Amino acid sequence: MSEKNNSYIKSNLYATTLCFRLLKQHGYEVSQGTDMFSGFIEKDDTFSKSTCTNVKGVIELLEASCLALEGENILDEAKAFSSGYLKEIISRLDNNIAKQVVHYLERPLHWRVQWFDIRWWRDLGLIENLSFTRDRLVESFLCSVGFSSETHHGSFRLCITKVIIFIQVLDDVYDIYGSLDELEQFTNAVDRWDSKEIQQLPESMKLGFQALQDTTNAAAEEIQKEKGWENVLPILQQGWANFCKSLFVEAKWYNKGYTPSLQEYLSNAWISSSVSLLSAHAIVFAVPHDAEEEMVDFLEKNQQLFAEVERGDAASSVLCYIKEVNVSEEISRKHIKGMIDKTWKTINGQCIAPSPLLLPIINIIINIARVGQWIYQYGDGLGIPEHETKAQILSLLIEPLEIN
Repeated sequence: MSEKNNSYIKSNLYATTLCFRLLKQHGYEVSQGTDMFSGFIEKDDTFSKSTCTNVKGVIELLEASCLALEGENILDEAKAFSSGYLKEIISRLDNNIAKQVVHYLERPLHWRVQWFDIRWWRDLGLIENLSFTRDRLVESFLCSVGFSSETHHGSFRLCITKVIIFIQVLDDVYDIYGSLDELEQFTNAVDRWDSKEIQQLPESMKLGFQALQDTTNAAAEEIQKEKGWENVLPILQQGWANFCKSLFVEAKWYNKGYTPSLQEYLSNAWISSSVSLLSAHAIVFAVPHDAEEEMVDFLEKNQQLFAEVERGDAASSVLCYIKEVNVSEEISRKHIKGMIDKTWKTINGQCIAPSPLLLPIINIIINIARVGQWIYQYGDGLGIPEHETKAQILSLLIEPLEIN
């Protein structure tokens, strides 16, 4: 490290404490001596309020203090100072920063079980800046459990929960927020994976794109390390690009007052329903490299089947058939129910004696269709999760299991 960089770190509370914490967390022996914190400590070994004014730095100081060993008194002082200082100033902070401070004071990151920590979602700031979008973290996790409940698929559930959250965010952006011109720019940005394309868009859409890009890039890197795949990012990127293009098609339909035929709707719904996007993520998690071509062939042959099951009961499908053949809602629902029943039979036939390499991913994709059908069976289970979805969450994740 150069003398210039070393001097900067020693004079910057956030940089100092972050460096100290990262070294500690990765098993390095780091002295708690006053040398590292000398720029922030008074002669009596107490921290100085005059030099510790950066809120982000004080939060990081609190995190670093939680890595203290027995007898490390300076870190004990750091904890007392940082927690006391944050409590003192919290009423004067911006609302978003204040929420973060409350989170850290309640239980620092080092003490949290990582899976149950939802700071990723809160720290994105999407709920605060995209107030029109849905906040469905628990429902998204429930869907991921439905896709795959096996214990060894924990990383998949974590990744897919994030994917489902962004699916809902983008669905709301295209449905109720962006103008057609804005949505076209946003679609091009996702297609090219280039933030230069979003410079003229509203700040909320810029934030949404950047959060999507950062999260997807991180997911691709993690999958490559964990599963050994190469070039994961282009696969995931293309999935998001196709998804946004399909949402843009539906936005143009709505803008023109155009109602597609049921077949036209379902052809686009294979992508807009997110089946293909979710399948892309499932493939890189569950399919061995040598079965990739076989899996792609399976999806191409059966892509619309899964869309029909997932979106068949959606209100849009019912409406399309009503207008197409001029029938009542009751007749339309009966027709679509029959179509779903027939589709399931076809899926069952396609899945008889599949390649052993494909069986895990086929099961996940079928589960994706099952979850989709469940979501739309009684309306929009994610848009208005007050009845069946809420009951399922309580039953699966909250209420104890009775054993007679």
